[in-house]
Amino acid sequence: MRTFRFIWVILCFLLLFPATGVGKDAFYKVNVKDLTVTAGVFPQNREIYISFAAELWDVMYPTVVIHGEGEAYVGGDMSYWNYPDCLSDNGYVVIRAPEGQPVLGELRVPTSTFDGIQSLNFQITASVASADARTPFYQGMEEYYRHLLRSRLPGAAWFRHRADLAVQLRTGTETRADGTDTRRRFENWSSSDLGDTFELFTGGRALSENLQLDRVLRPRAGKEETVEISTLKGIDIEEINWKPLIKGKKPVVDPLAAYLPADQHGLFFHSFKAMLALVDEADTAGTPVLAWLEPRSEDSLTKDRYQTQLALSVSALSRMFGSKVVASVAFTGSDPFLRMGSDVAILFEAKNVEMLKQFIIQKQDGAMAMRRAMKSPGTLKEGEIAGTPYRAVVSGGRELSSYMAVVENVVVVSNSAAQLERIILTAAGKEPAMAGLGEYTFFRDRYKLGEAGETGFLMVTDAAIRRWCSAKWRIADSRRTRIAGALTALQARHLEALKRGDEKELAAIAEELAKLDLPGAGKLSLANLAIASQVYGTASFLTPIIELDIEKVTQAEAEAYNWFRDRYQRNWREFFDPIAIRFTAEPETVALDMSVMPLIGSSDYREFIDLTEGQTMEPDGGDPHEEALFRYGMSINRNSRPMREVGSFAVGMVPGLKGSALSWVGKSLTVYGDHDPYWEELATADKPDRFLELNFHRLPVAVRIDVSSPLKVTAFLTSVRAFIQQAAPDMTIWETKKHGQSSYVSIRPTEQVTSRDDDIPRDLALYYAVTPDFLLITLSETLLKRALDRAKHGKKAAGRAPHWLGDNVGFQADAVVLKLLDHVSRKIYTAHMQRQAWSNLPILNEWKRLWPGENPVKVHQAAWGTQLVCPGGGQYVWDETHRTMGSTVYGHPGLPTKGPGMLRPPLSDLIRGNFGLTFEDGGLRARAVLERSKPQAE
Repeated sequence: MRTFRFIWVILCFLLLFPATGVGKDAFYKVNVKDLTVTAGVFPQNREIYISFAAELWDVMYPTVVIHGEGEAYVGGDMSYWNYPDCLSDNGYVVIRAPEGQPVLGELRVPTSTFDGIQSLNFQITASVASADARTPFYQGMEEYYRHLLRSRLPGAAWFRHRADLAVQLRTGTETRADGTDTRRRFENWSSSDLGDTFELFTGGRALSENLQLDRVLRPRAGKEETVEISTLKGIDIEEINWKPLIKGKKPVVDPLAAYLPADQHGLFFHSFKAMLALVDEADTAGTPVLAWLEPRSEDSLTKDRYQTQLALSVSALSRMFGSKVVASVAFTGSDPFLRMGSDVAILFEAKNVEMLKQFIIQKQDGAMAMRRAMKSPGTLKEGEIAGTPYRAVVSGGRELSSYMAVVENVVVVSNSAAQLERIILTAAGKEPAMAGLGEYTFFRDRYKLGEAGETGFLMVTDAAIRRWCSAKWRIADSRRTRIAGALTALQARHLEALKRGDEKELAAIAEELAKLDLPGAGKLSLANLAIASQVYGTASFLTPIIELDIEKVTQAEAEAYNWFRDRYQRNWREFFDPIAIRFTAEPETVALDMSVMPLIGSSDYREFIDLTEGQTMEPDGGDPHEEALFRYGMSINRNSRPMREVGSFAVGMVPGLKGSALSWVGKSLTVYGDHDPYWEELATADKPDRFLELNFHRLPVAVRIDVSSPLKVTAFLTSVRAFIQQAAPDMTIWETKKHGQSSYVSIRPTEQVTSRDDDIPRDLALYYAVTPDFLLITLSETLLKRALDRAKHGKKAAGRAPHWLGDNVGFQADAVVLKLLDHVSRKIYTAHMQRQAWSNLPILNEWKRLWPGENPVKVHQAAWGTQLVCPGGGQYVWDETHRTMGSTVYGHPGLPTKGPGMLRPPLSDLIRGNFGLTFEDGGLRARAVLERSKPQAE
């Protein structure tokens, strides 16, 4: 170990100072305010909201570029909230450059509006160099890479390595981090309110809340394994009693459900064509909205990795045979950790077993031939598992890992022998099958097989979630995550040496690596650009948990698991939760219908549940009408705790109210906006935020509240009016108006008010109307009159407006809403997408520095197994003028481009969205339907 560290330090010095040697370097430290600026000016006072600056600070952090040899960093307390004052107050530039030569460079800093980067050219004479500047230089280097690391940008392992190297070169001591945060697989946070809303209405929040897959155990240090893992108690919450719920239900079951283990997830397709439809939809669904929701702009290449592993391409099978040889398909696995490394299996119900088998053998042999051509051959294996013959081709690093077996008329392909064995035992009746579960029967009755609109059906059983929350799975996942961090840290330390291409040196490094002792990892070796663990694989694909043999754990791991288990179980009051989802992918419709039973006790849906529980909306309630641009509706239980609290507050504020102030409220509340010239004006306004500010009084939006008692609502309004006129006399004018046979009231500010306050429009008015069925409140008199006309003619005037999809909460929107959202939020959207695109530039620039003749994107993919992608669909290219990588869509901070808005295909094809939530049996049913324009005939 000591020998390796010594060699590593020597290599680092050689790589950092390749041309001049250590003795010919000079170090500089110059305060920013003392720089001799030859071109450019310092930014003045920041002209942007702090929150907006925070969004871009990570990718606009001040940097220094040297013209010639050397490197430089900005030091000091750099912060977005104190920018640009932090530059002049305590900022300084630290430089390492050839001795005896003047230094020319650029200080690149954000503009005062954060709409790009501005450059200040400077020069420093050689006489300013000082030996005392060596320590500040490495401090500045460390702080720069620590900033990138804190920013959670791609390249964390490399940034940590560079920061630790700076400490090592400054102090002569080695700093090593455990690297556990280098592989953030599940980022359960959204960077925008849009993300939060999308998750709530599609049920995504329910999934993340209930599964909590991002909660990785973080035990204290400890190596001695003394605790038998079998002694650790798992989840013991009672299972739902399904017998009364499935009494009399005999749904048609998926043929392959009898082959899937009961404690795994299963994704079923009733036909090969259905599977292709969903795969194609997933491939084309990389929309701007999804890019908005993603925390980082990178592709883990999960689908490509598993297709390569299995030596099985869905598109190739489709071209060759498809539905001719395959009746139905199912996907399964023992855990959901696909990005890190999981066992997966594809089951084909074959119409022609022999033809399908020979096709797969051909693909396996072809993959082996390709491995040989790459001088990385695999191994052919044949044998039996539980009496069933299998054939497999496997490479050393598991880039190829394809096991095939035939069970009756089912052909199974898996990347894991352990998974293949489980399926074989299940088919033989030696392990419980999903088909025999009560929850499977319940949900297959709700989502009937072969019913119109079903493309795919996903089942996550109670037993599967218990398994994922068990001691073995959580502790193994924790170990894999920690090992992955260590592997990536080691890998980063080797990349600079690997770039030299010296075979003797690489062999020496590999020999030193083989002597390292990483607890639990087994033998370590170099595999291409990656470091591989004999036990855990590589950071790109870790050994699936099902294959890890864990009998004992450390006391710290046991305590960490017990801590997780106790807190996880508190989320459920009574029962645990299976999950089922039906997917629809058709030319004119994309839909999702998800059931989660039950939700966790602390769910983000709790406020909705508290307000709506015990009451439902009518499917055609809330005044459905064709003129509606959008509608939001929710059921209201007037006896719920939130309603009682609001009622008590109203009674306290308005002395005239007595008893239950809101006892007049009916079943539901609806907020809607109608098509109106107002929206067209907003869509074409140069400054939409300013337009909204000046024209808020024209907003064609209404609030409609169902009325259960006309007498009580009349008393309520009378008391409110009396209170207002008493509290603010001569401030408002109340006028009763007529529209046909209907009456309504307008409330306007008096001239005394409008003449003294220029911010209050003179034509501002609030309108309300009361009927035996509803109370309507709006700023638009035209909208109110249309509502009264519809009420007069009854439900026949509702037209073709869609019904609510949920019993408790619903939202519907026309495609025009997307266009308005795109226009109004364009500046925010553009800034966010620029940030996403630019977040990849720091690590790409590092690879460009190390491998100037290579494509940095390809270098990153080869080293880490992930592809850095532009969220706008562009490419990353080198800008020689600005000496930085940039996006062909969003540019780079020095030369930003706005890029397109979010309305690109497939979003531009949408016609209407309909979302609904129903809270039932302590759980949630979320439904979403997106209608889109009919594809053009080719």
